[in-house]
Parts: sequence; C-alpha cells; structure tokens
Amino acid sequence: MGKKLALSVLSTVVVVNMASVAMAKPPGPGFLVGGDVDKYYSSTAFLGDYFDEALDNMLDEMDDTLFVNGEGKVVKLMDGLFAATSEEIAAKTKKPVLSDFNGNVYKIVGEEGEELYNPATDPDVVFDGVGGNLFVENLTITGNTIVVDFSITIDSVTPYNFSIAGVNVVSASLDPEDKSKVVLTIDGAQSGHAYTLIAHGLQVYGEVRKDVAYEFTMTELGDLLDYSLRTADGTTYIIAVGGSSTMLVFELLDSKGNVVTTAGDVKVVFITTFGSFFDRRVTTKNGVATIMLVSESNYVPKAQIRATIVEAEDESLIGREATLELTVGVGVD
Repeated sequence: MGKKLALSVLSTVVVVNMASVAMAKPPGPGFLVGGDVDKYYSSTAFLGDYFDEALDNMLDEMDDTLFVNGEGKVVKLMDGLFAATSEEIAAKTKKPVLSDFNGNVYKIVGEEGEELYNPATDPDVVFDGVGGNLFVENLTITGNTIVVDFSITIDSVTPYNFSIAGVNVVSASLDPEDKSKVVLTIDGAQSGHAYTLIAHGLQVYGEVRKDVAYEFTMTELGDLLDYSLRTADGTTYIIAVGGSSTMLVFELLDSKGNVVTTAGDVKVVFITTFGSFFDRRVTTKNGVATIMLVSESNYVPKAQIRATIVEAEDESLIGREATLELTVGVGVD
C-alpha cells in the first residue's frame, strides 16, 4: 500500500507539471501504460474517474510506462518519478522514437468505442528501425526464392523460424544490407496455390516477438520468367547454302537475365520457316535447350523461328514461347 501511495503522490505531481504545458494533439499529457495493459490515460482521465485503475496498472507495468508531456515528448516512469522538479522532468524528456513504445498500441481510456493510439502511425514518432510492431510489410516471390520485408530489423534467422504448410523451407538468411529483409529458399510450393507464412521465435534486440502470419498466393512460375531464343554465337543471319548450320539457344531467364536452373525438365518444340531440324523436340538442361538449325539452298529473305514449351513439371510454363528472326544471306558459308 505504501508503494501505491508514493506512486500516487509522485505521479500526480508529474501530471500537474506536465499539464501546465500547452496541450498538444493526442495522446497529449498523460501516461502510456504498456505490457499487458496497453492503455493511455490522459491527465484528465488520470486525475478523474480512472485514478485507482491507472495506479494499479502503472504498478504492474512500471518498466513499460511512459509519461507524455504537452509537447509530445516522453520520459520513462521511473525517471519521471524520481525527478524533484518540473525542470528535472523536462531535462529527461525527449522526442520519442518507435522503440520507446516496445510495439504497444494503446486503448485511449475514457473515449467511447475502441479508440486507439498507435505510435507506429504517428508522424511525430521517429522510426529508428528497432521498436514497434513486427509484421510483414511485403513479400516478393521469384522462382523458389521468397523475400520477406518485415516492419523492423531482426537479430538473426534460421529456417526453423519459418513454416509454410505443405512447403519445405530450405534456407533463411538476412539481407546483409537491410536486416528487415529475410531471404527464404523453399521447395514444394505449387504455382497459384494460397499459403500462409508463419514466422515464429524471431528476436528484435534480444526480445522474442510474437508469431507473425502472412497469407500469400504462390505466383505462377510462368509469369515470373522471361524466355529467350538466340544464336549461340550472337549472329543475326544464316547463309542459304545446303549443309550450313547455326546453333540456336533457348533459355529460361529471371527478371535480371540470369538462367533459371530450378524449373526441372522442360520440353521445347522448335519450328522454322527456313531450314530444318534433325529433331524438333528438345529437353532443357539447367534451364537451357540447344538445337542445330540446318540451312537450305532455297533463298527467302527471313527465317522465322519459334520455340514453344509443350511439357513441364510446372504447368504454368506450358505454352510459353520465344521467337527469333534471322536474315538469310546468299553466299558461301
């Protein structure tokens, strides 16, 4: 009882001193009580009908309670209580950063309904990349790689921090330049299917955060890839001489132009308006299929060549194609 009495006297003095400052926009002068309470008591609510409730909650959460002054600056409960004067309190107050609030979202006591104060959406609160709620802001899929953008930086990750029902999380790593980004390699996901990513046991500055869930639909691999058809030596022509030949290369590429080697066996059929192939049907190896185009003596100005995927482990690839136009030259090869 003595502890509560001391707290009531000291906190009342603090609130009165704070309230002498010009009132700012909410939350304004008062107390932000975090932990399992998550409530904001304005100076009016604190000195009015909620005095006893506020004191009990502040006693339970002394290490996670902030004073707020009329300028929107904050000071920790323990620092404020043991300041002898309003000048000492003012000296310890500071412009808040998101980590001051430990990820709390506060119910505004005395307001009708479920009015909340969320520091993460307050433009006056500086985001320091440390505090605040942990949640997934965005998720990007490229083949079997998922990049997860979290709201704040994370200490470290392992594959065991992530689970997707029906999918194997092979590896997990932090982006070395941005520790709010996690790069996952997965196996077994099906294109077009809906999944839920669960992140559990993640630590932020040594503190284990609550599990985070994020629903997403696995993008069809066919929509992610580019399809290239070119000559092996980079030439753009073929000579109209019987027996002359040109090697063609079909490739599965990612958005950066790198060959995608994880698409499995992909069968490609080639057709041409000039020349011929010994076998029009070729299976890719590590995302690449090669075929020899044999020339002919009958001259035409252009050779139109098309490569079409007709079989693939991922059905979203079927029907994807690439084309190539070669100039037909006359002369001796």
